[in-house]
Amino acid sequence: MIAILYRVEEDEKEYMKYYIDALENAGAKDIDFVDSDMLESKVDKVLNSASGLLITGYSDPTWLDIYMVEHAVKYNKPLFAICQGIQDMGIYSKEPVESVVNHMHLDKKHEKVHFVNISRNSILYNIIGETRIGVNSCHNNMVLFNKSWDVVGVSDDGVVEAMENSEHMFQIGVQWHPEMLMDDCSKKLFAEFVRVCHNLEK
Repeated sequence: MIAILYRVEEDEKEYMKYYIDALENAGAKDIDFVDSDMLESKVDKVLNSASGLLITGYSDPTWLDIYMVEHAVKYNKPLFAICQGIQDMGIYSKEPVESVVNHMHLDKKHEKVHFVNISRNSILYNIIGETRIGVNSCHNNMVLFNKSWDVVGVSDDGVVEAMENSEHMFQIGVQWHPEMLMDDCSKKLFAEFVRVCHNLEK
């Protein structure tokens, strides 16, 4: 089962369908949800049953954002952290997160608006097979370079766009929204995440 961080804010509920569709199209067999209004005991029940965790974007972080990163790290579970999720990874490891300009293009959420350069020596590269990809961009903040996670994707203007735990099969954070782009690289990311989660269930 894959656990998704469900954003409860009224203006963000519509975006959840993108994540669900992306997972189901990648072959996800079982999906459950956690949200910041749930009791911690209920959250624990879902997360403990999950083989992988997906942190969604489009929100300010709640207690649950960091809790999910902590759970994935503690129990060595697959983690796919998108937009706010990659910033959560930085916050969890006590790395600074600062504002960024010219990266909020909400009106073009389905379009590629800038490039990300991917390190060849990364799990992310092994998944998508590209060293330079076009991505969409809908964020006002960025995590700074840090030593806690491996920075494996950077935009041309120096913004961290992808981080990973290179010693894990899939603990990856991306700053863009692959669930809305759903190009070939996006599909490969979701397919690999689902594959790793399902293999752990066997």
